[in-house]
Amino acid sequence: MKSTQGASFKLLAAFLLLPPSSCRPSNEIRRPVAGETLSPRTETQSEIDERDASSANFNQNDSQALINLGVNYNIVAIVDGNLDSDQSDEQILIALPLDKPDADLELVIASVIPNKKQYGVVRKFPLRTRTLTGITLNPDDIVGDGGNELIVSGFDEEGFHVTKIYSVPQNDEISNLAAVFDARINGNIDIVPGARQGNPGTPASIVVQEIDTRNNLDLIETTWTWDSGTYAFKPGVPRQVKIDTILEERLRSLYTGNVDEYEEYLSGPWYRENESGTSLDYVFFDPRKDEILFHSGSIQEAYTWEMSHRTTAKRLHTRLRNEIIPSIVTGFSINAASWDEIEIISNTDWAGSYHRLSPSLQKTLETKEASLSSMLTGTWQGPNSTEIVFDLPSIQWSENGSVRTGIASLFSLNDELVLQIQFIKENGAMEEAVNWLVEYEEGSDPLRKSISLIQAQLDARGARASDLNPRRFEQITTPGSQG
Repeated sequence: MKSTQGASFKLLAAFLLLPPSSCRPSNEIRRPVAGETLSPRTETQSEIDERDASSANFNQNDSQALINLGVNYNIVAIVDGNLDSDQSDEQILIALPLDKPDADLELVIASVIPNKKQYGVVRKFPLRTRTLTGITLNPDDIVGDGGNELIVSGFDEEGFHVTKIYSVPQNDEISNLAAVFDARINGNIDIVPGARQGNPGTPASIVVQEIDTRNNLDLIETTWTWDSGTYAFKPGVPRQVKIDTILEERLRSLYTGNVDEYEEYLSGPWYRENESGTSLDYVFFDPRKDEILFHSGSIQEAYTWEMSHRTTAKRLHTRLRNEIIPSIVTGFSINAASWDEIEIISNTDWAGSYHRLSPSLQKTLETKEASLSSMLTGTWQGPNSTEIVFDLPSIQWSENGSVRTGIASLFSLNDELVLQIQFIKENGAMEEAVNWLVEYEEGSDPLRKSISLIQAQLDARGARASDLNPRRFEQITTPGSQG
């Protein structure tokens, strides 16, 4: 996961289940659970009636409400963290007034009142909507002064993307917290890290892409940059971003279609070369089962696909819930770059560009367990007393007096036979991942077999040798023995 600089902050997402017509809603309402990510939650009227004046204790993460807003407020989200120059944390709450049917959600900031030595409300900001789907509270250093800004984002009842950023000037007090960016857009809002990502002093920029009302396939893009003089983000000159006038019919249908058509476009496997270049990562979209699977080496993550929003012609925003740890809820944006390429935008390691896994390529990537794994079994001897023992998926490699163990897989990639070994340390952590091109031979003597291993790198085009010096191993069996 991408970390944030504010160590005392927790990243959380909270959702009010009143989805606009442009999204696919979840089929169930879940009760709040503990954890750093908030679960979707609405209360029935009976639950509201049962809740007494201790409503300040109602929260959906580990934070305990430090102020009492009374029975007329439903606290939707709570997060603790330091937004100003003093040493004590503030508490940030999003609350829904219950006594006013048309009242907006409120962002409430609580801090220690010095003369009372207890927490009290120091600022309130109306969020100008009563319904936000996928509310996200995210702390990060956006303006480049080493402190934390508060980012509030989500989608309102009309499906518009709402993003607000609040900041306290350096060495100032929480009472001077103010909005430095505030937008409600029929389109996308992306916060782009500065050129020196992770280095305090480099402000982020904000790219706003709004659907052109004259042609809903085109966008009006405006880049907002930080102006330290006015202590606010300022918009640049808007520019039109045109979709190619010659589009494949299927792309035109995708760009003009609804959520279901976009999900059908995503359906199936996609792949990318991982950061280390040692293997391929995969994502599998299954809209029929409402599931998205991510796979990288020995790591697999499964998510329930709870909700989708169409934002612009190319973009889909999704809400996912981890199937193993249901308290983990995250949002992904998916950009359709072309029919065969998508970009996943998120703050996780799964972000990046993926290519569609065509049926022919999928066939070459499939692990052929029955035929391939039977080729490598038992003990194989190499030069200088090197020895490999195969019991797939387990492997033991002995060389120069040391013994290494790990997990191995054998598969075919673009007509090349590839052996991938992940060596495991004694504590269970992965030590090293190595790929080998395999040349397998059986001589005229059926009891003598040999393999040549050539170290290789994997990429989207296939496997390529990275060392031209093969390592040769032989296996000699006796009649009646098994490899």
